[in-house]
Amino acid sequence: MYDEIVDIFNKEYSKQEYPYGKNPSYACEFIYGKEINEKKVIKDQGTISLDILDIGGGTGRDAICFANQPEVNSMHVFDISDVAVKKGNERNKSTIKFSEINVFEVESLGESDYDVICSYQLLHFGNSDQIQNLMKKISVALKPGGRMYHMFLDQPKRQFSDGRQKLMYSHSKNSFKNTNGLEIVEMERIYVMEYHGDNYHSHRMSFVLGKKE
Repeated sequence: MYDEIVDIFNKEYSKQEYPYGKNPSYACEFIYGKEINEKKVIKDQGTISLDILDIGGGTGRDAICFANQPEVNSMHVFDISDVAVKKGNERNKSTIKFSEINVFEVESLGESDYDVICSYQLLHFGNSDQIQNLMKKISVALKPGGRMYHMFLDQPKRQFSDGRQKLMYSHSKNSFKNTNGLEIVEMERIYVMEYHGDNYHSHRMSFVLGKKE
């Protein structure tokens, strides 16, 4: 399964022009705004310093935006595509760390390393069991009080540019049970407009916010 996903995204990231646009995704502004609002008291005291992990972050379209914010101390990106990781490291050697990692299969994401773990259009590639396992790893990797933010497609299939259909998974709150100390604070459906190639597309997505107890 994952070999096919790697092949698809390696082809996309090998294109001369970045296939998903150079601007940050909607998730970046949405997540950052919520996180800063949550910590606005700390921010007013001048002590906020966030360590962020973006899983499935590609070449860093969102990570670049995060890393440029004064409240961000460190920025790490995990992605399954070796081409994306190579390009990300070439573009952002000094500000962002990129690692080639399949988050669904790796044993650990870290231990109390991050204030924020986020993803955009990733979780629909995992089934319910894989999502629950990933949530447990996220819980271990978050610092006490840390938060996770995820946006993922709320549809069963997607057609890639080469015409192949890829089975994807829809998730409800049941997919986020037994998450090892993660409280699901918010889950809702949203519509996101994104630029792909020469056109804007509307995606129906699910957003989930969790907090480590």
